[in-house]
Amino acid sequence: QKEKKMKDEKIFIKRSEVKRLASLFKVSEVMVYMALRYDRDSELAKKIRHTALKSKADGGCDGEIWKRIK
Repeated sequence: QKEKKMKDEKIFIKRSEVKRLASLFKVSEVMVYMALRYDRDSELAKKIRHTALKSKADGGCDGEIWKRIK
């Protein structure tokens, strides 16, 4: 069940924010995209998602969660 949820949900942020997260966490942009698509569920991926969803005032990216509607 969890696997299905992970594939139906994505976090959207601006490309410039992807670059900033990659630099902040010292990972590739591909890793950031994989975390935002829930293709990875490691502690690092969870931290990336958390930061992506935080408000810019709190140092985040103002990301939005989009869910697939079936």
